[in-house]
Amino acid sequence: MATKIEMMSNVTVLIGDSKAKRAAELADSLRDNGFGTTHVALSLEEVRSKIEGGAIDVAVLADTLGGGIFQFTRDVRAMRFGKNPFMTILCALAPEHVDG
Repeated sequence: MATKIEMMSNVTVLIGDSKAKRAAELADSLRDNGFGTTHVALSLEEVRSKIEGGAIDVAVLADTLGGGIFQFTRDVRAMRFGKNPFMTILCALAPEHVDG
């Protein structure tokens, strides 16, 4: 039986954030902690292109990508693009957008 770490090594993660340095740091951290392939996209259009071009298991999208994230998620779920309508999509607030 595969361990959790071994199973995570099969997961392909896409990080979408307009801040390249922050996206790269998150991608590096995920790989360092056992996740498999990671991709970085700096715009929602690039996220869409990467999803259309390959098998993405998890997408982590920062709100720095703009207001189209929710429509983007609906499009994935409705299979308007991509191959996996059940892909996990996590939406995150960028630190600069958090009050307090």
